[in-house]
Amino acid sequence: MSGVISSGLSGLQEPGRVSRNGAPIRVAHVVMTAYGGAAKAAYCLHRTLCGMGVDSHFLVCEYESEWPGAEKLQPEKVPTQPFWKAVNHGAKMLWLLSGRPTEEVDFQMKPQGYLPQLDRFGYDLIHLHWIGGAVASLAEIAGLRTPLVWTLHDMSAFMGVHYYLGPNLEKWMNAKGSLRAVDAEPHLLARMNLAKKTAIYKGKKVGVIAPSQWMADCAAESGVFSGFPIRTIPYEIPRDPWQQQNRQSARENLGLPADARIVLFGADTISTPRKGGDLLLAALRGHKDATPAVPGKLLLLSFGRGVISGLENLQIPYRALGMIKDQDHLASLYAAADVFVAPSREDNLPNVVLESLASGTPVVAFRIGGMPDMIEDGRTGKLAEPFSPDSLRDSISEVLSWTADRTLACRGSVSERFSPHQQASAVLGLYEDLLS
Repeated sequence: MSGVISSGLSGLQEPGRVSRNGAPIRVAHVVMTAYGGAAKAAYCLHRTLCGMGVDSHFLVCEYESEWPGAEKLQPEKVPTQPFWKAVNHGAKMLWLLSGRPTEEVDFQMKPQGYLPQLDRFGYDLIHLHWIGGAVASLAEIAGLRTPLVWTLHDMSAFMGVHYYLGPNLEKWMNAKGSLRAVDAEPHLLARMNLAKKTAIYKGKKVGVIAPSQWMADCAAESGVFSGFPIRTIPYEIPRDPWQQQNRQSARENLGLPADARIVLFGADTISTPRKGGDLLLAALRGHKDATPAVPGKLLLLSFGRGVISGLENLQIPYRALGMIKDQDHLASLYAAADVFVAPSREDNLPNVVLESLASGTPVVAFRIGGMPDMIEDGRTGKLAEPFSPDSLRDSISEVLSWTADRTLACRGSVSERFSPHQQASAVLGLYEDLLS
């Protein structure tokens, strides 16, 4: 079935580690939708935990999911929702009037009716992943009595209104990582939300998981999760389907030229400024199509929602493949490429990087966020200097000129450090600490 992700660990259990009062630990993983990197990572974790004997439930709030075992969480009716919808709209208007962009901004004022019912379902833990304001208001999160685990797929849990630093990124970088969230978002609405979030977790049992060390450092500086355990636990990357293809057969299956030097770029939405498509465009504008060190014609491929104006006007041939949901198709695309480029300005631990490495294809990215956690500079890819198109272009050229096959190095790197069992065991350890 398209989109199915296998953990490869069904039947693996650790007796004595998964029970509470003689019964398996019962956990609800809550995501907004069943697409995107955060949902994919959450589902992989859920499947692996099931294989370890945990009574794990994967709850999707919006849209149906094709993934086996995913459950649709139906919202309860909220009588006050129209009032709070108007308040939320008013807050957005105030934000717009202040001249601030609304992209990747969420005020979380409108109740949605998904979370309040979870306390009645008898879960030992509620594990929140990417939920956003479309799933829960701050008041609904505050009302939960069941112990919480947050996986920080972005910064929304501890920032005022932003999912990421966004317009405050330069300020944060100049502060060398010591900028507090309250200083990063000086707007009154952001400060009010930040105060609410800080108050929500006081007196609650909360565990925090940061997939990258960068995200852990940001959360620790924020103050919202002060006093709570913050553990750096990266995503898992299963063997299937990522390690099942080689470059030659992948190109044959996709109808791609055997002698081309293929540069691949992709994200859930490539047009999001945070993903750096404009920086890739600037880098490739100065890229020579072929040099003695880089034989063969270059071919640029992209996948994901949206468009990046200008890529089609490059001297390099370019094909936009759109959204690809089928994991086998995506695995073939990674394997067919000579290099995957992730030119993000901000990113946590993007699945596309892990998937590319697991498929045997080296990655070029800026030295930001969780990229150094995944890419071994000079061995499984290159880390360019933020946010220099020249450095990005040179890094792409260097990887394309590598003569030794890096497939085994890339696959071995993620197999050692991002295995399903390692991640699930670390998460299970956090569960046990919270429940004890």
